Amino acid sequence: MFAAAATKVITMQEVSKHIKEEDLWLVINGNVYDVSKFANEHPGGVDTMVAAAGIDGTSDFDGVGHSDSAKKQLITYQIGRVHKADLAAWGKSK
Repeated sequence: MFAAAATKVITMQEVSKHIKEEDLWLVINGNVYDVSKFANEHPGGVDTMVAAAGIDGTSDFDGVGHSDSAKKQLITYQIGRVHKADLAAWGKSK
């Protein structure tokens, strides 16, 4: 789901460094998205995106019920993936 051509593996430790409005990465379904340029345009406000930064934001993203067009737009921001084991370990430590 939401997979693009990006294959770079990014650690959750690296993702956790990008949690500010001007430098904002999200993890959704194991994919990493740099949404820094979109943050101020987000219909739900930048605060909702910042709240999901540095963690696995899949449940937040899915819980809102994004449209198909929003899901397609998300793909354009993908910069890589988090290794599944790293993502699982990070979730347990937070």
